[in-house]
Amino acid sequence: MHKIMVVDDDDSIRKLMIELLKIKFRDPQVKIIEAANGEEAAQAFSNDVDLVITDYMMPKMDGLKLAAWLRDNAPQTRIILATGSLFGHEIPANVNIDDFIMKPFGPKDFLSCVSKLLENKRGE
Repeated sequence: MHKIMVVDDDDSIRKLMIELLKIKFRDPQVKIIEAANGEEAAQAFSNDVDLVITDYMMPKMDGLKLAAWLRDNAPQTRIILATGSLFGHEIPANVNIDDFIMKPFGPKDFLSCVSKLLENKRGE
């Protein structure tokens, strides 16, 4: 069973990612959880989440702060950072993002990125 968390403050993008995941993973063994920001994600998070797909720029807690929180609390969880731009932003070494996807992204690129990370759990 896989558990995926999708975190984005833009409802339409979050819903799009969820729909793409539902189409790709029709298996009822794949559970998808959603959150509108990093703070909400941290509160809803459980250690059985395999993958977190998070936006970078969000209110309350941005994607980098969420990623740092995940590394401290659930280092085995894979992280994809979805962003429109990394220009002028440095990713701290301790955050250790597993993959990036640039917005706007196509369904094929998005699902390929997700599938690749789900194939191998962190630390394997």
